[in-house]
Amino acid sequence: MDEHTPNDAEVQTVIGEWHSLIHDNFYECSPEMFKGLGDMYVSDQRFTRNIDQYGEGLAEFMRDAMHIYSDNFPE
Repeated sequence: MDEHTPNDAEVQTVIGEWHSLIHDNFYECSPEMFKGLGDMYVSDQRFTRNIDQYGEGLAEFMRDAMHIYSDNFPE
């Protein structure tokens, strides 16, 4: 996170893997739903606290990357 931006190819690859993990193992996760999930990571402090334990600002970083991924979702 400290060396990348949310739109970096490497970050987008990892976020794509995150989407696949959710979609393949938990529920059908459309691009719109994935974007909303990213929003929830920031708007719900329970999610923010949990995610940010791995790095301050990680929830926002993930949200931004998830938005980019969803806006450019591979068809």
